[in-house]
Amino acid sequence: MEILTAVALLIGLGAFVAAPMVRRSPPVEPGQNLKLENLLDRKEEIYAAIKDVEYDFHMAKVSEIDYQQMKNKLYDEAGRVLAELDRLQSRADLGVQPDLDADLETEIAIAKARRAKASRAGRAGKAGHIHRCARCGHSNAAANKFCGNCGAQIP
Repeated sequence: MEILTAVALLIGLGAFVAAPMVRRSPPVEPGQNLKLENLLDRKEEIYAAIKDVEYDFHMAKVSEIDYQQMKNKLYDEAGRVLAELDRLQSRADLGVQPDLDADLETEIAIAKARRAKASRAGRAGKAGHIHRCARCGHSNAAANKFCGNCGAQIP
């Protein structure tokens, strides 16, 4: 009886190990994996750029106007990349994260939490004030001590 159980266990283990080698993957168009990898890389680059822009704004390195322009441009590009990733995922299962919508919702929730925290810290009150540089006329956030365009000190 023990020998029969051991043989059955070995057969089951062998089938489990051999299953990935026997399973056929869905047909893939030439260059599709490369495109998918490039899109995933670009998505990570955009997320990093959004974090950098937010950090620069909170450190008063960029004005609110510049911040809004850069942020909107990055969000638009992120939307295009995520739409293309969804399109590729719907055509074939190529190892894309199974729930991109949940990942996106998580990223949005994190961004909203950061924005709420910044508002509570008093940043929202200062964001509406803009000072113009006396030397070049560039618009700067009230928290800036130097012009973002020419570097002149703002009184």
